[in-house]
Amino acid sequence: MEDISLQTLRLKPAREKSLLNGHPWIFSGALLETKERVRDGELCLVASAKNEPLGIGYVNMKSQISVRMLSLD
Repeated sequence: MEDISLQTLRLKPAREKSLLNGHPWIFSGALLETKERVRDGELCLVASAKNEPLGIGYVNMKSQISVRMLSLD
């Protein structure tokens, strides 16, 4: 199987709390940065402001819900 490399989107400080409580959405205002090379529909790794991995989600930068989490592992 081929290794998959995912772009990382980091959250602003203290914005990971709702995610850690099981909420599956990340709103655009919670993102510390957006990377133009992350395209809508792609998977991404979501990390805390301290760059700690939080899970995997898919991106839709055209929505206020910028990332919908698929896994919190």
